[in-house]
Amino acid sequence: MTPEYLRLPGEERINWLDGLKKMAYDHGIKVLFWGNPMGVNENAVLVFESVKGPENYIRFMGEWQGIGGDNANRYIEYTRTIPVLP
Repeated sequence: MTPEYLRLPGEERINWLDGLKKMAYDHGIKVLFWGNPMGVNENAVLVFESVKGPENYIRFMGEWQGIGGDNANRYIEYTRTIPVLP
């Protein structure tokens, strides 16, 4: 998470996460859980589930992170994607 995110009041952080969950749902993606990792560069771990392909996930991530817009990487600095295939 960026310093800007860390300065947000708790309620605004919750609202931001609720917006993420809704955006994921709109893309056919479910947020299973999220939390804080230890020992890695990333500040948050989010586990998503979807039956749609990786292209859909990439579109969702671009929209969520604001890629190409004024809010690009406003709250998220580092991400890592680990696909789990059945």
